[in-house]
Amino acid sequence: GAQNIFAGSLRRLSPELFDAVLTLEPLQPAAPSNLVLDLPPCPLDARVLDARGADLRNRLNSTDETLWALLLGGDGAGYRYRHQDWRALATLLNRLAAMHGIRWLLVSSRRTGQGAEKLLKSYANGSRIAANCWYPEAAGTSVVADYLGAAEKVFVTEDSMTMLTEAIYSQRPVVSLRPAEARADRRYGAMLQRFSANGWISRHAIAALAADTRPLQAARTARLEVSPLERLAQQLQARLRL
Repeated sequence: GAQNIFAGSLRRLSPELFDAVLTLEPLQPAAPSNLVLDLPPCPLDARVLDARGADLRNRLNSTDETLWALLLGGDGAGYRYRHQDWRALATLLNRLAAMHGIRWLLVSSRRTGQGAEKLLKSYANGSRIAANCWYPEAAGTSVVADYLGAAEKVFVTEDSMTMLTEAIYSQRPVVSLRPAEARADRRYGAMLQRFSANGWISRHAIAALAADTRPLQAARTARLEVSPLERLAQQLQARLRL
């Protein structure tokens, strides 16, 4: 008889089995238990990230330095990265670091691959990288949370909804990057459009931005002022009458 919550696709389960069903799109047919969210649930809170980021800055002796983070994905969700995409990304990292006097925090994922990591290590200016964590060292969320907390701005490749969500939850300005071959399906593309329309992310092609960074300077992002976790707690409290 306990209240229960289901998050994600119900497959063939009935929504009547649950007190709250969390989805990103309305259920069809409609169900009273359905709670439609703007963002997927994510266990990151900006206040916790701030503390972890301050600790990382102390360990790096970077308390007075401007740090930006880059979360790296790879092939998947209709996105395919080629040699020229990774080369352009390294060029972009070097150019932004020189223009803004910042250093990078880089973290890769399983899908990034050793070939892409090797290219970035070869072409990115090592003196402009404050810290990096290459997969499989990057497995888990502990390093990601530290990097997000220490960063003033977050860049993330557009192929991972998990990484995009984590970046938005950090309540930092978020820039999403895509390779030349980017063919998101309808649902994924709709989510990206929603994030962009809300001002939560600024979307850019890697090659275009590497050639001309002015669109990045002109972009305006409306980072979240209220923690999505707090918002979700309020919604569940009302729905479950806690």
